[in-house]
Amino acid sequence: MWNVWGLSGEILKKCGEKLPEMIVFSVILLLILLYVFLRIKRKRKNRKKEIFEQTGYVRPTPSGDEEDGHTVMAAEAADETAESSAEKERKLSEVPPEEGPQGQEGTSSRKDPEQEPAVIPKPDSQNTPVSREAQSRQEHPAVYGIVVNSKGLVRANNEDNFYLNGKYMRLRKMDNDIIASGSSRKGVQLYAVCDGMGGTAAGEEASFRAVRELAARKKMYGRISDSGDLSSLLQKISDRIYEESVEKKRKSGTTVAMLLVKNDKAMLANVGDSRIYLLRDRKLTQMSLDHTKVQKMLSMGLITPEDAKTSSVRHVITQYLGMPAAIRVYPYIVPDHELRKGDVYVLCSDGLTDMVEDRGMEEILNKNQKPEETVKELLKTALEKGGRDNVTIMLLYITG
Repeated sequence: MWNVWGLSGEILKKCGEKLPEMIVFSVILLLILLYVFLRIKRKRKNRKKEIFEQTGYVRPTPSGDEEDGHTVMAAEAADETAESSAEKERKLSEVPPEEGPQGQEGTSSRKDPEQEPAVIPKPDSQNTPVSREAQSRQEHPAVYGIVVNSKGLVRANNEDNFYLNGKYMRLRKMDNDIIASGSSRKGVQLYAVCDGMGGTAAGEEASFRAVRELAARKKMYGRISDSGDLSSLLQKISDRIYEESVEKKRKSGTTVAMLLVKNDKAMLANVGDSRIYLLRDRKLTQMSLDHTKVQKMLSMGLITPEDAKTSSVRHVITQYLGMPAAIRVYPYIVPDHELRKGDVYVLCSDGLTDMVEDRGMEEILNKNQKPEETVKELLKTALEKGGRDNVTIMLLYITG
């Protein structure tokens, strides 16, 4: 017993002698842990910034415009300023239509050195072919795009997605209603709307895969010279969606409506029933062709346009991205389409066209108001008329 107490005393004595060294060691260890923690935190922050720059998608925040119980959410760029959200919205609302948002970061006021301020034309502005102006000024057409997405009032999840010249919604954020915008004068630009099919998560994964594949093939757009090249691109994306659906053992697919700008011309293409419209000289014209059973019946003269609106097969799709590899995709393509200053293009899912007739869309588009007000009114009208499906509306203004 006495030996145990003696041994304990010796240990305590030695610990007392080493106490200063133990304190120094502990402090050094804490500093090392703090340094490692700060490094990890910085890496995560840089990773989030990298993801944002790649996708252009920002966590949506309420814009304060609440309509019929449905709040339109605004995707604002992550500016590191001390301004409040309300102050940002106030400044944004004060931007006149002639100036428009700048840069490629949604509603951000940051400038992109490669871009110039977008000038939003009035609906009654004179339509001048861009080709003549581009040749005289030696610059590419200026396009200002704005897109709004909502899951609607009935559906539990959102299966729509979009591609706004580099921006698209990340998969885990697709159920958040957003509005995003951007402008560009680059010689090659791409815009698209996708409407997924398959139910539960299958549809949203298909539309997300489509826009992500579009983003991954961004460098290929400049080499697309004809309809065959564009068809080949869409076929590859379709095959990739099909392969993924087979891997996950569930059927899924997506429509697509797209506009590819190349210098002073454009190529329009669609697969499925997502549509493209052109507002020129205050007249709205459908530029796409639905791939549906009811459209086939219309083309054959078996039914009238009025019958088509109530047909039980109006939503049966005959073409989509994600079909089995043995079935070829045949997109409807309008090649060598001339862009004109003052034109407005509408790319949308059937969540808009099922709720709002073409004449109603034309009336809203011809109102002398800002693009953000126009796209919000189109969405509000679709929701007021039932909002039975997801709604995606993209407006593209040819501003110069």
